[in-house]
Amino acid sequence: MRSIAIGIDGMTCANCAARVERALAKLPGVAEASVNLATARAAVEYDERVTSPERIAQAVSESGYRPVAAELDIGVGGMTCAACSARVERALSGVPGVLSATVNLATARASLRYLPASAIPEDIARAIEEAGYEPRLLGDEGERDDAEARARERALAAMQRDVVVAAALTLPLVALSFGAMFFPALDGTIRELAPFPGFWQWAQLALGTAVIVWPGRRFFRS
Repeated sequence: MRSIAIGIDGMTCANCAARVERALAKLPGVAEASVNLATARAAVEYDERVTSPERIAQAVSESGYRPVAAELDIGVGGMTCAACSARVERALSGVPGVLSATVNLATARASLRYLPASAIPEDIARAIEEAGYEPRLLGDEGERDDAEARARERALAAMQRDVVVAAALTLPLVALSFGAMFFPALDGTIRELAPFPGFWQWAQLALGTAVIVWPGRRFFRS
């Protein structure tokens, strides 16, 4: 049995977490799955002979949410033939949290897609070393690609934007719906400003629809 952690983007409530947990628990080969809404992560214990991290990530996607994944290119020194690249590819595919790995002998590089919650570049480099080859991290030495943190920041920025848009659309809707209730004198003025009968009702419908299909789309997508 193996265990992995997987970041999940798009969960907004306990029902979301429960939905993902049920989807993972039903996956063949999964012995146990728990989803933490606060950390936006799932912990999964699975039988590697039956399922894989890639299939687990796919189950999260099929439940309506986005598994947080990152990509990494890393140099591999010491390869001399196709058997070498195949050996490195097998070693990388066996790292918990790696979704896919391809090794190019001509460029001496490996390209991976992995789960930052379970694997880090150092784990990947170690697997290359243990296979008998030399890992060469591309870019500045010691640089860590904190992909999951950046993904969380992007998701938070998107949610903040949606709140602002929803508020901007909802405030005039509330004013049109309840303004005359609190300020009766406005009722006649609002009626006089209407270019045709029923105009303000159509305006309220347009504003309400915009709130649902624009900032509110995340709930329907999930």
